[in-house]
Amino acid sequence: MGRAVNVDYTARFVRAFRLLPPSEQQAVLDAVDRVQDNLHHPSVETKRVLGRSDVWELRASLELRLTCQFRAEGIVFRVCDHRPRVRHPKA
Repeated sequence: MGRAVNVDYTARFVRAFRLLPPSEQQAVLDAVDRVQDNLHHPSVETKRVLGRSDVWELRASLELRLTCQFRAEGIVFRVCDHRPRVRHPKA
């Protein structure tokens, strides 16, 4: 699988990435690799951000989310942060 896609990161993404523990950093790097190969790789659960046709959200782990934007020159990873898991009570 060739990687003809350029990848860039916002300053916000880089700052957040540096604060992550090594295991989560590796999870982020793995997710970035998967998206480069296949935007809809099942393990990253890619979906569009509501209200934005050009921004996508994907997961690096159960709680760690990334957002990215596709541009003519490649993929720009914008945000890297934790989202709490939502537990729905049984009815």
